[in-house]
Amino acid sequence: MSTDPLESLERSLYEAGAAFPYPPTPDISGKVARRLAAPQPRSHRRLAWAAAILILLIGSLFAVPAVRAQILDFLQVGVVRIFLRPTPSPSPAPSTPSQPGLTPTTLPSVLDLAGKTSLAEARKQATFPLRLPAYPPGLGPPDYVFLQNMGGSMVVLVWTRADDPGQVWMSLSEFGPDAMVAKKMVPPAIQSTTVNGQPAYWTSGPYMLELQNGDYEMRRLVTGHVLIWEQGEITYRLESGLSLEEAVRIAESLR
Repeated sequence: MSTDPLESLERSLYEAGAAFPYPPTPDISGKVARRLAAPQPRSHRRLAWAAAILILLIGSLFAVPAVRAQILDFLQVGVVRIFLRPTPSPSPAPSTPSQPGLTPTTLPSVLDLAGKTSLAEARKQATFPLRLPAYPPGLGPPDYVFLQNMGGSMVVLVWTRADDPGQVWMSLSEFGPDAMVAKKMVPPAIQSTTVNGQPAYWTSGPYMLELQNGDYEMRRLVTGHVLIWEQGEITYRLESGLSLEEAVRIAESLR
C-alpha cells in the first residue's frame, strides 16, 4: 500500500521537533500586569495631568469667539472665508458709501446686478441644483434671480417687500462647489450656530457681486444679519433683517 509523500514528510517533522529542547515561555502578560499595577512616578502623573489640562484649555479657548479670533486668521464655511483680522491684500474698494447697506436697498441698486434671469433659466444653467426655502408659509418664488460667475456658478435669489416692492426683504445666495472663495472681511460680530446639525455662522457685512457694467462691488442687499452654512457641496448665504432663530428656520426649510 503506497504512502502519501506529504503525509510522510509531516510525520517526520513532528518526530524531529519533539526531540528538540524548547526554552520556557516568558511570562509577558504577567510582567505587563505588574507594571501597570505598580505606582507611577509622581513626575509622570504630573505630566499626564498637565497634558489633559492643556487640551481642555485649548478646547475652551476655541469655544470662545473673542479668544478664537485671536488664534485664527479666518473661519471658512464652504467657499465663504470670514477673515477675523485685517489681511495684507486689500479688497476692491466699494463704489458705494463706506458702509453700504445700512439703509434699505431699493430696486435700482438691485437691478444693476449682472446676470438677471428667470428661475427656470437659472436652474438650467447653474452647475448645481438650486434649492428654495419652504418657510415662511406662502413665501413663493423669488422676485428676482441673478446668475453670476465667480469662478463657478453663484445664484442670488431676491425677495422684495410686499408692502414696498422697492426694498429687498431677503436674499439667498447659493455658491456651487467650483466657485472661488467669497471673502468676508473682518465682520463687526460673529456667532457660531448650526443648520441641520452642521456648523454655521451668524454675522454681517457685504460680499462681492458683479454689476452690469462688468465691475465688482462689495455690497449688502439687506440691512440686517447674514447666516452662512454649507449643505453637501453647496454654500449658502442668507441675508435678512430677521432674528437668528427665524433665519435658521428658513435655512433648514430649503427643498
